[in-house]
Amino acid sequence: MVFKDEQWLVVEPVPDAFVVNIGHTLQIISNGKLSSAEHRVVTNKKILRMSVVSFIILPETAILNLQKHFLIRTARGSWKLFCGVRKLSLCLLDLITEGLELEYEFFEGELSQVQIMGMNYYQPCPDPTLTLGLLKHYDGNLLTFLLQEQVHDLQVFKLRSNGWLLILSLMPS
Repeated sequence: MVFKDEQWLVVEPVPDAFVVNIGHTLQIISNGKLSSAEHRVVTNKKILRMSVVSFIILPETAILNLQKHFLIRTARGSWKLFCGVRKLSLCLLDLITEGLELEYEFFEGELSQVQIMGMNYYQPCPDPTLTLGLLKHYDGNLLTFLLQEQVHDLQVFKLRSNGWLLILSLMPS
């Protein structure tokens, strides 16, 4: 199913054919000229279905440079925000190194070489109890920076109270 014009559309299967989706990375490289389709897979009441997928992804060592001919004036400010995250993350890792009394430049090189930016899109839902959002998980990386905007949907599990705490966003942040 593909989400288009505010509704889910069924994509009829074509025998022996592939469905090809534009991924977010290509959408970002093209600065929105190509569009990644929001999609989902639903279960079928009658027929067993198996999906086989293949992704073409950038290697971990790839560096994307913003193509100047795709830049528009309104997008320039948001790129500056994310460029500063790298500098801030290295500064925080230096402070953590000092606080943990690790050897100087412990996190430099391979340990902090890869930086990934991910985006999740959540549409408004009249009854949020019917949706999953992003399932509970641990971040398996060194640091995570979350741009929360004005939405208060981040929750952290607190062991002592054995419950979920709502994290309010700080404005402006």
